[in-house]
Amino acid sequence: MSRLILALVLLALAPIPIVEATSCVPMGAAEQEARADVVVEGTVLSITPGPTRSEVLIGVDRVLKGAIGSEVRLQAGLPGGGFADEVPFHRGWKHWRLYLREIEAGSGRFATTLCDGTQVISAPQPLTSEPSAPESESPAEGQGCELGPLS
Repeated sequence: MSRLILALVLLALAPIPIVEATSCVPMGAAEQEARADVVVEGTVLSITPGPTRSEVLIGVDRVLKGAIGSEVRLQAGLPGGGFADEVPFHRGWKHWRLYLREIEAGSGRFATTLCDGTQVISAPQPLTSEPSAPESESPAEGQGCELGPLS
């Protein structure tokens, strides 16, 4: 019995893929990367709740595609907000691979969803090259989801 309890506790604590009730069209990793303007691995630095959305500040640890500053700001729903493919930053996972789409060309503002391929990772890989933007650059801004609530 104690082995079963231990196994359940370990399973609950292990970083696992996020399973949400989404209506995403299945895409492979290559298609997700091709669709994204920028792909990064990053660490959640802060989450600031607002009246209707939370602002999530992500420190960019590694750029896999595109160019972006050392930080990116995203808008995310509040816990229990009801968005099907909303990235659940509020669940406490720190490390993410983010497939970002620029909201408006040249704006430096980005959005991402679970359907885009954004996922929890165990930890970012070490940087293999210099960041593509200067450290003093202000964070990019964006939104985490623009879909309507589930009914």
